[in-house]
Amino acid sequence: RYLPARDKGPARAFTRDFVDSRFTVAEFFIFVAVAVLVLGFIRNAAIQSFVSIAFFAFTAVIAVDTLLLLITLNRRAKEQFPDKADRKGITLYAMLRTLQLRRLRLPPPRVRRGGAPKTPKD
Repeated sequence: RYLPARDKGPARAFTRDFVDSRFTVAEFFIFVAVAVLVLGFIRNAAIQSFVSIAFFAFTAVIAVDTLLLLITLNRRAKEQFPDKADRKGITLYAMLRTLQLRRLRLPPPRVRRGGAPKTPKD
């Protein structure tokens, strides 16, 4: 009951637990972006082109990983919450949560990585 409005509800709690129970590549986007920024100052064309290609490849991996996460989340959420109104906004909520570092997520994770998301109480 102390959560902000964007985090309230059983569907949002399920989404948080689902995202927090998985390892996602997107968590490391900040570190990779900083590394690309630092390596971009090196005046070697070979290094700069390698860094650019690696960054685009990493971004593609993030996109595929997030897409798989969202497909799985939507399938599981439809089982838990058959009413479409209950599931409103969970896709964007999950995407934004995956981009945050696990230690900095608010509200903090309730499940361990590899743990099962908690089922909502009826």
